[in-house]
Amino acid sequence: MQLPHAYSLAASLLERNTSDLSAVQEWEAEWKSQGLASRLSPEEYRSRKRQRLQKRIQDQLRQCRQHHAENHLPGPSTQDLVDMLKTFTVEEGTDNNKGSRFTHAQKFTHRQDPQVLTEQMQRVAENLPKKDTQDAQAEQEELSSLQQQIEHIEQDIQALAESTKLLHLTINKVEEEADKLQKQCDEKANAVKVKKRAVELLPDAENNLAKLQVMVDGSKQRMASLVGQWETHRVRLADEYSEMKRLQQEKEVESSRWMKDVRDLYDKIRAAADEAKRKEDLYKQLVSEYESLPKDVSRAAYTQRILEIVSNIKKQKEDITKILSDTKDLQKEINNLTGKVDRTFVVTDELVFKDAKKDEPVRKVYKYLAALHEVCVNPLKGVSSYSNYHSPSLEKVDGILV
Repeated sequence: MQLPHAYSLAASLLERNTSDLSAVQEWEAEWKSQGLASRLSPEEYRSRKRQRLQKRIQDQLRQCRQHHAENHLPGPSTQDLVDMLKTFTVEEGTDNNKGSRFTHAQKFTHRQDPQVLTEQMQRVAENLPKKDTQDAQAEQEELSSLQQQIEHIEQDIQALAESTKLLHLTINKVEEEADKLQKQCDEKANAVKVKKRAVELLPDAENNLAKLQVMVDGSKQRMASLVGQWETHRVRLADEYSEMKRLQQEKEVESSRWMKDVRDLYDKIRAAADEAKRKEDLYKQLVSEYESLPKDVSRAAYTQRILEIVSNIKKQKEDITKILSDTKDLQKEINNLTGKVDRTFVVTDELVFKDAKKDEPVRKVYKYLAALHEVCVNPLKGVSSYSNYHSPSLEKVDGILV
């Protein structure tokens, strides 16, 4: 390429360098944003981009041709394309035409025959549909090939998944067998260790047997001593257990008797309260009848009757007061016995618990002791609950007497 003026050389070079630099920067930006994500090489990415652009141009031409066919319009012919391309060529006799870079290059290098150029453009235009068909066929073949590859890959993946499952099952089975073998190895190692120790003791067998016999005798003596100690503790604990069981039975009998006495006492209190209420109502009725009687009747008879009623009420009051006093004393005795039972259990629990840490039979005795305490405490709790339930009745009776 030759420049018309020498002073345009620097500007043209700068413009060319700037254009090249911009193209490189645009390519790097596009490669970083889209090319890397496609996982293709730069050559494959450029080739695919070129094919996509050609396909878009072919689609546009095909749509334009269909549009003209549907509207019955004359479509663009090959001659029109040739004529359009001719406009970019250099016509002879146009001296005032400035032209493009391509025309300048043609002007200063060599001139082609317009007829030859026209024939070349016609051949290019005629080959366009063929190229479209070839590209479509190639694309279809490529899609079929890719589909087959995908199917093969899916089959391979499925086969690998089955193989993986089989391998996992095999691995689990092998691990189980390895664990079993490890346990067997450990057992055999222990046996070998014992046998090795025995073999080591064989050279001096007599002395080792004597030492072993001494150790066995010592173990027997310790065992005999422990058996004697345990027998002593067992007898003592058995006696304590029997004594506690006897006391528990006595307390159960006594608690039952107390419960019966308390119930009888509360029944008497309830009956006395009902009787006092009835007599109070009778007194009010008699007073009302007395007021309604004529006044000329002898007062001595009424006075005598009233004194008898007052005497009976006083006697009943004394009986009720005695019952209340007995009830309070019985409640105090119940509280004292309950505290005594709790203290006895605490002391016994401490004594048995010390030995229960060492001996298994003592632990059973401790469990029996806890169960026995629970059996003893329940009647006492019942008596206390019954007493608390009837306390308001006693207070009401006491209030009536007051």
